[in-house]
Amino acid sequence: MHMCGHFFVITDESTKIGSFNLPNRTVVIVMTVLQSAVLMVSLAQHVYSLLHVNSIFDCHFNASLSPPSNDLFMTVDVVVYDYGFFHLLLGTEKCVANYLDGGYMRFTWCLMHAISQLLVFRVACGNAVLPLLMQPAVFMQSIYSLGLIILALATIPQLLSAFIDAFTANLVYLTAIYYSGTAANWFFTFVLWHYFWNIKKTKKLLRGSPV
Repeated sequence: MHMCGHFFVITDESTKIGSFNLPNRTVVIVMTVLQSAVLMVSLAQHVYSLLHVNSIFDCHFNASLSPPSNDLFMTVDVVVYDYGFFHLLLGTEKCVANYLDGGYMRFTWCLMHAISQLLVFRVACGNAVLPLLMQPAVFMQSIYSLGLIILALATIPQLLSAFIDAFTANLVYLTAIYYSGTAANWFFTFVLWHYFWNIKKTKKLLRGSPV
């Protein structure tokens, strides 16, 4: 698979980034650690919200509230890289998850995805030929990336309008955060799939079955 011309080249065994050729196992370990960090912070937001306001996810962007510094933790939605991006474009006062079900699905998703990342870490770090352990992460990571791109596509008209009519450094900053997170997740998804296919292929070879 080629991305950005030949700058990113992903095969089942390795990933080439520019002139660097890295084993997919290494890339997966690094990306899994980073993804797990995002998920842990996202879960910490739920714990913080429960302890302080007795709500599963009390996330808001209401600029008029002027929240104290100890509430700034709940003015971003870490798992979707929303640091005010959708508030700026759509005028929403709460995080996307709050408009769906108040944050319950977000909590469940973060917890399940964090567990799936631990399973991937187990496979990659232990050199275990266990493709079954990777299936939850492959599925959830794919849905995660798809969800991020759907949100991006849904706001393209507003984003273009904002760049034309209300261009600011803050708009560039928030857009860069969201799209960088989305791009990184798609990159991780592609590498994870290829690594998964390589693990499956290796298992078949070890069994003596034709690939």
